[in-house]
Amino acid sequence: MIKRIYDNLKDKGLLERTIFAIVGDHGQAFGQHHPDNFMHHRYSYNENLQAPAIFYQPALFKPRIIDFPTSHVDLLPTLLDAIRVPYDPDLFDGESLFQGKLRREYIFFYGYEESISCLDNNWIKVQYSLKKNKCRAFDLKADPEEKNPLDCSLYQSQLEDLHRFVNHHNAMLVEYNLTVREKNDFQGHRHPALLTKRKKD
Repeated sequence: MIKRIYDNLKDKGLLERTIFAIVGDHGQAFGQHHPDNFMHHRYSYNENLQAPAIFYQPALFKPRIIDFPTSHVDLLPTLLDAIRVPYDPDLFDGESLFQGKLRREYIFFYGYEESISCLDNNWIKVQYSLKKNKCRAFDLKADPEEKNPLDCSLYQSQLEDLHRFVNHHNAMLVEYNLTVREKNDFQGHRHPALLTKRKKD
């Protein structure tokens, strides 16, 4: 199917003006860790979360494999950087993968099993169960199949940052939506849609 799309764009002379973004929306479990783990949303293990992402446009992307943790929120700023569209990085949760070093320390994600997790740039994952009020950690470099949970006390700072995220993230989203709806700045930053509208007015 991808070849048919590629060939069609080539025949129409559009290939050089096209970026292929081939992205999975989730992982897929096949019974790992739990007998009922056959869906992508039931748990927060690697098999549930890992998704492929491929960008293809030789003029913009040199062959490269990203070897640090990324998230779907990084797709848009990376594409904007690729086509040289200016944007305010402070209005994005994600970061452009064209940077040498990312600003963030963690990727945060919620789990269907009522958990919240954060993954740092060294592949340490700290997961807190809101349902059971318990924490566990995994070293995904040494233990990619997550068979050996570690004591969270080894990663106290990361656990504290995880709790801070839980306490502030939802409030920040509400604040952001409210400021956009009321056509105000968000923490000193102007939303692009408001800039465009102001230019038209």
